[in-house]
Amino acid sequence: MAVAIGEIDTGGVAMAGDQAAAPEVAPGLDANQLAAGARFGDPVPLVEQATRLEFAGGVTAKLTANWSLYAQGGYQFAAGEPSNGIRRDAIMGDVGMRYN
Repeated sequence: MAVAIGEIDTGGVAMAGDQAAAPEVAPGLDANQLAAGARFGDPVPLVEQATRLEFAGGVTAKLTANWSLYAQGGYQFAAGEPSNGIRRDAIMGDVGMRYN
């Protein structure tokens, strides 16, 4: 690899060459409240009056003008004690690549 060394200026050395720019990184946070009445697709039996909370955080790194890489992790839990006494907490995450 050939590197051109420029002028020495106040104790530093300037270097010329192709340097890859660092990817643009954007953090993100998410919070949701899910109620028992919500339904998407086929019906699923839910505990009456159940309310769930979900918190997630992630990061997106823009690699090029069209490509980005993302990762997210989160935790979902019942708000209060479920009426049937069974807690169903969840940890979730996803990683992927996106093309716009």
